Amino acid sequence: VDQKTGEDCRPGEVGELWCKGSVVMKCYFNREEANRRVFTEDGWFKTGDQADLSDAGRIRIKGRIKEIIVTSTGEKIPPTDMELAIQTDPLFEQVMVVGEARPFITALAVVNEAEWEKFAKEFNVDPTDERMLMRRDIRMAALKRLKKAASRFPQYGIPRNIRLLKEHWTVDNGCLTVTMKLRRPIIREKLRAEIDELYTVPKNNV
Repeated sequence: VDQKTGEDCRPGEVGELWCKGSVVMKCYFNREEANRRVFTEDGWFKTGDQADLSDAGRIRIKGRIKEIIVTSTGEKIPPTDMELAIQTDPLFEQVMVVGEARPFITALAVVNEAEWEKFAKEFNVDPTDERMLMRRDIRMAALKRLKKAASRFPQYGIPRNIRLLKEHWTVDNGCLTVTMKLRRPIIREKLRAEIDELYTVPKNNV
């Protein structure tokens, strides 16, 4: 609680940030259903953000609750931190982890062009041949790099398979918002076949 203003924050269900105080709106005017959805019975406002609250009163936003992936085994994984960690490896320029209602987490990864050329040369393959993105040995090597970048996360949240891609997600192709955030539903729909393939036994298609 802020002793000067009386503002208060606390963790709610699934780590959602709940707030109360003078800076929080009292309600939606004449919208009872919306009020029931965003306020608890005792007046806490559900922000929709998943957050960590430190003992010193600092708040770290981890992502939107609606973006949390719930696997078929009931594990809950906030994707944003995982994606940022994976992107610390220069091979992976854009990353989206998936796994909603699936048995485990997987990843779509758009490769950095220069790093992909170097990576492909390690396997003595032509980096311009997009079939190489599907080669089992290349994918397994990329997955090993991914797991190293994400090693600080719980094992159940680390992707078990990876699909390498060359086409970047952009505002123009509808995959990013104007603030450069992933438009996850659109990417999932656009790459539905690629996601389904992630949950089959990887094959060397070349």
